[in-house]
Amino acid sequence: MTLASTTSTPVESEASKANNRSLRSQPTSYRVCLVLVGLCAFGVAAGIVFHMLGVGHDLYGVTEYDDGVYFGAAMHLVAGQLPYRDFTFVQPPGITIILAPIALISGHADPRDGLAAARILTGVIVGLNALLVVWILRHRSLLGAFLGAMLVAIYPPGVYSHHTILLEPYLTFFCLIAVALAFDGDRLASNRRLIFAGIVLGFAGTVKLFAAAVAIAFFFVLVWKNRDKLRPFVIGALIGFLVPCLPFFLGAPSNFIRDVFTSQLGRAAVVPAPFEVRLSGLTGLTDIASRSTLAIGPHSALPWIAGGILALVCSLGTFVPAIRRHGSPLNWFLLLASVIAFGMACLPRQYYTHYVELSAMLFCVLIGGSVGTLARSIRTWSERSGRNGLVRHSRRLVIVASGVICTLIIAAGSAFVINTQTIFEHPKLLRFGDPARNLDRAIPAGACVVSDATSLLVNANRMNFSKSCPVIVDATGTWLTYEPAHPPQRKGLAPKNPALVALWKRAFSHADYAVFAGVSAFRTPFTPALSQWFNDHFERIPNVRPIAFKRREHPIQNAPSITGVIP
Repeated sequence: MTLASTTSTPVESEASKANNRSLRSQPTSYRVCLVLVGLCAFGVAAGIVFHMLGVGHDLYGVTEYDDGVYFGAAMHLVAGQLPYRDFTFVQPPGITIILAPIALISGHADPRDGLAAARILTGVIVGLNALLVVWILRHRSLLGAFLGAMLVAIYPPGVYSHHTILLEPYLTFFCLIAVALAFDGDRLASNRRLIFAGIVLGFAGTVKLFAAAVAIAFFFVLVWKNRDKLRPFVIGALIGFLVPCLPFFLGAPSNFIRDVFTSQLGRAAVVPAPFEVRLSGLTGLTDIASRSTLAIGPHSALPWIAGGILALVCSLGTFVPAIRRHGSPLNWFLLLASVIAFGMACLPRQYYTHYVELSAMLFCVLIGGSVGTLARSIRTWSERSGRNGLVRHSRRLVIVASGVICTLIIAAGSAFVINTQTIFEHPKLLRFGDPARNLDRAIPAGACVVSDATSLLVNANRMNFSKSCPVIVDATGTWLTYEPAHPPQRKGLAPKNPALVALWKRAFSHADYAVFAGVSAFRTPFTPALSQWFNDHFERIPNVRPIAFKRREHPIQNAPSITGVIP
C-alpha cells in the first residue's frame, strides 16, 4: 500500500464505508423512487430533443454544418473510403465508428433516413446522460440525483448541441460511463472496474480530445488517493484510445496527425471570443457565441455573478466537507474535471458554446452531489438531535418543499430553453428548410456532386461513393489543414493557399454538379482565376435552392460571372 492510500483519516474511511454500505441496504421504496427519478430524467432530457426534432424540418432538414460532416464521413467509411487517407477529417475517428452501423443499415441509397435515425439516436444518448447522472448520485439522496439529472437535461447550450449530431452529447455519454465505472459511491472502485473505466474514457477521447480533461482529473485523484489504482486505469485508457485509432493511423500516419492534432492546435479565429462569452456559455446564459438569451455586453458583470454563484455552490459541496474531513474522491474528481474541461474550452481561439458542454455537465453533477451531501447532513443532524416527531416531520417538509421548488424551476427552465431554441431555429429553417425535393429534381441520382456543405448532399440522397468522384466531406476542415492560421471568412477575404485552390479545381474538374450552402461559397477558396474557370465550365441551375450548378456541355471562354454568387 502506498503512502497516498494511507493518508486518509479514520473519520474519512469510516464515513465512506458507512455511506457505501447504505447503498446496499437501501429499502425497496428508495430503489423504486430512484428508478422513477431516472425514468423522469430520461424522459425530460430525451423529450426536449424529440420535441425539437418535431419542429419544422429539424428531423430531416438542414440545421447544422457539422452533422453532415460526421454522418457523411461514416457513410464513406462503410463504403470503404478511409478518413485521413481518402478524405480530410479533422476530428478523431470515434464518431464515424459510432455512426457506422446506422450508415450501413441506411445504405448508400438512403443517407437521408440514416441522418434522421442518427438524430433520434442522439436524443436517446442525451436521455441516457441524464440517467447516468442519477446512477452516479444514487447514494447521495433522491433530491440530489433528481436535481443533477434535470440540470443536465435542460442546460441551454446542451440543448443547442443535442438537436442534431454533434460530438458533445457522445463525449459526455462516454465520460459519464467512465465516472460511473470508476467510483463505487463516493470512493474509488476496484482495479477491474478502473480498467473498464479507462477503456471507456479512452474511447471518449476518440470522439473528441476534450476527454483529456477528464483523464487528467482522474490522474490527479488516483495519484492523491490511491496510486495502486493508477496503472490499471492508464492501461485501460491507452487501450480504449489506441485500438480504435490504430487502423486509421496506419492507413495514413502523417495525415492522421495533421488532421486530428496539427490543424486543430494551429487553428485561429477571425474574431476570438472573449472570456466573458465563454463564461456565459458555461453558466448557461448564452446558447451560442453569436446570440445571447440575455443582454451580455463585453463588460457585463452578469457572467461573473453567475460564475461566482456556481463556484460558491460547488465549494459548499467540496471544500466544506473536506474541511470537516468528509471530502470524497468523487467530489474532488468532479471539481477538478469541471475546471480543467472549462480551461480547455478557453484555450482555442475559435470558440463555439457547445465547447463548454462537458464542463457544464460535470458541474451539474457536482451541484446535484452537493445538494445530496447537504440533504444527507440534514438527515444526520436530525438523527443526532433526537428522533421526536417534530424533527422527522420538519426534515420531511424541507425535503418535499425543496423537491417541489426544484420541479417548478426545472419546468420553467425547460419551457424557456425550448422556446429560446425554437426562436433560434426558425430563421435557419426558413433559409434552408428541407432542400431535398429541390436538389432531387435538379440533380439525377448517381451524379458526381461536389459541395461545400455535405449536409446538403446527405439530406438530398445525392452522395456519390464511386472512386472516380472526388471526396470533400468537410470543406472547412480541408481548408484548415492547409491554412489553420487563416480560416475561411464569410466575406471570402481569407488568404487562399495555392495547393488548396488546386485541390478544389481538381474536384470541380471531375464533378458533374456543384452545390453551395450560400451565395458567397466562403468555404471554397475561390480566387479570381478559379472563379473564371468555374464560370467557364459550370452554369447555374435556375430556381433551385440551395445554389446548384451543372457542368456545361461545351465550356466557354471568359463566361460572365454570376453577380453575388461566386466571388
